[in-house]
Amino acid sequence: MGIGTFIKNLFGSAKESAESLAETAKENASPLLEKAEALAEEAIEKFSEFSEKASVVLEDVVSSVKENTAPMIEKAESYTEEAKVKATEYSEKAGVVIGDIVTSIKENTAPIIEKAEVFANEAKVKAEEGIAVAKEKIDELVNNSTQESKKDAE
Repeated sequence: MGIGTFIKNLFGSAKESAESLAETAKENASPLLEKAEALAEEAIEKFSEFSEKASVVLEDVVSSVKENTAPMIEKAESYTEEAKVKATEYSEKAGVVIGDIVTSIKENTAPIIEKAEVFANEAKVKAEEGIAVAKEKIDELVNNSTQESKKDAE
């Protein structure tokens, strides 16, 4: 039982020492905790004040930006409308000019097309005549050679 008592005394005194130390730490930490809580409350108050001020400043900035950009936006819209009008005018003018060009091309190419058609028809007639003459000559040659063959055969 000597060892059992020794262990009891050892752990018993360690337990008492730990409790004593914990109590001392609690007593020493208490003022620090109070100071930390006070600082935290003060920080929260200051942050709230800063947050409110920042909110007001941001609202002022947004308002100022809206006021300062409104004329620029209006000018941009005005320029856009002017650009649309001018583009429409030029588009109409371009359509008229292109129409005139197409008409001019049709007028200038009509005689050339007519001449080409006449030339094509004349070429067709001459080709047909040439074919007819060639057929006649071939027929004559065939007839002549047939007659000569008959004569030679006699």
